[in-house]
Amino acid sequence: MGCRKIIYRGTVRSLMFVGSLVNVGCFHGVHKQLGTEETKVNYTCTRDVVYTPENWQQEVRGDFYKPEIEGVTPIVLLVHGGGWSENDNRYQMAGIARKLARQGFAVFNVTYRLAPEYHFPAPVDDLLEALRWLEAHQESLEIDTSRTAIFGYSAGGHLAELAAMRKMPEGVEIKAVVAGGTPHFMRLDPDFPLVQQLMGHPWQDDPDRYRAATPVDSVSAEFPPVFVYHGSKDKLVPRQHVDKWEQRLKELEVEHEIYWVKGRGHIGTFLIPQGSVDKAVKFLHEKLFPS
Repeated sequence: MGCRKIIYRGTVRSLMFVGSLVNVGCFHGVHKQLGTEETKVNYTCTRDVVYTPENWQQEVRGDFYKPEIEGVTPIVLLVHGGGWSENDNRYQMAGIARKLARQGFAVFNVTYRLAPEYHFPAPVDDLLEALRWLEAHQESLEIDTSRTAIFGYSAGGHLAELAAMRKMPEGVEIKAVVAGGTPHFMRLDPDFPLVQQLMGHPWQDDPDRYRAATPVDSVSAEFPPVFVYHGSKDKLVPRQHVDKWEQRLKELEVEHEIYWVKGRGHIGTFLIPQGSVDKAVKFLHEKLFPS
């Protein structure tokens, strides 16, 4: 188990290193994308906004991206991965945050309380506080929390799904979820060291708590439309996670879309998403910008 944990951390650290190379500033206007010049909206970014109450166990922060357009905008809560543990990896999601902001979405790119110091459901509770903070400040932020989406990758996708299953703060409506490279079926490998680190105990000690942390087990027919993207060669989060999730969504008749990133593993799908993120953004437009 220790070897598997080291391998996982190695891949995550590789992603962190590459992310630090590609991360750029927090203000953009006209840009070139895939060789085609496109005009996008400008945006500003306010970093390290504390969104948790004063009496929270730990101060937790996020970066707020505001597109410079007239009127209120929908809001996307963005959730980083990293095995639920150790590092505030907001910067890994900065590229996606910029892409969304240029498309007219407000974005709150957040971190959360991390294992091993904190265990499930602490990070999910944090995301609910982020939504509560957004609703309380929606007038000054010029956002519409009745048009909210949650977008996460890897552990962040797992937390995004679980948060979307919770009772929302008054005034918040989750219209869509995007989950990339996500462990939807935590019980597939409950002995995986990072899973046990998140849970704080082995599966055998409390199976019901593991089920509560498993999207496949916890989802209901009221779950919002979800876009899933996943590497076809992902070994860290094997294909069975998506297969189980898709089967359950079909049983419940939950609207969903599955996109396979061909030939990519877990990290490769994040770094070279082959159009999957663009498809996710289109999905969010359809759900958050009703015609």
